[in-house]
Amino acid sequence: MWLAQKIFDLPQDAQLPLELSGGILGIPTYFRAQIKGLYIIPTAEKFIINPSKEEDGLFELADIAVSKLYDILPHTPILALGHNFSYEIEGDEAFFLDFDLSASQWEKNYKNIGASPAPEALIQHSLNISGDPFVILHISFKVIGEKKFLNMNYHYQVDNDSYKIKNALSKFHQNYKHTKLISTTLIKEKGA
Repeated sequence: MWLAQKIFDLPQDAQLPLELSGGILGIPTYFRAQIKGLYIIPTAEKFIINPSKEEDGLFELADIAVSKLYDILPHTPILALGHNFSYEIEGDEAFFLDFDLSASQWEKNYKNIGASPAPEALIQHSLNISGDPFVILHISFKVIGEKKFLNMNYHYQVDNDSYKIKNALSKFHQNYKHTKLISTTLIKEKGA
């Protein structure tokens, strides 16, 4: 609670409604709070700040919140940071790249090894981004049954280097804007 008060400049008596996830035997596996339009999800392994909706102001607020969090807890070991974005491909859209993720063309080979294609497929590319030597962008084309997704992970391997950490913390909103360019390039209208 005190951490949220410091990050978001909340009054001492501010009430934060918590949402608990259902876990095993009724024991919650995690909790989250929504503060000023951002979901805050602390776990033992990571601290997630996620905008509740797609809005520039919330992405900017997320940049500010993570920077304040780091200023408050500068000795917390941080090995890696990630900015994750996902776009679901709508019914009138398709991946720009023309490939078959269904794996049906490999069915015979899979049969020879005692397997068959599952309803989930993934192709991933890892890219370097011009002007940002500290990030690897992982773009994945994913199919789950009839649904298709374009997922992007901006991975910063920071290894407790404060310069790399501060660089990565300030890039969430910028990376969100970059996903717009990626999605308009890699998603097209069917038949286009």
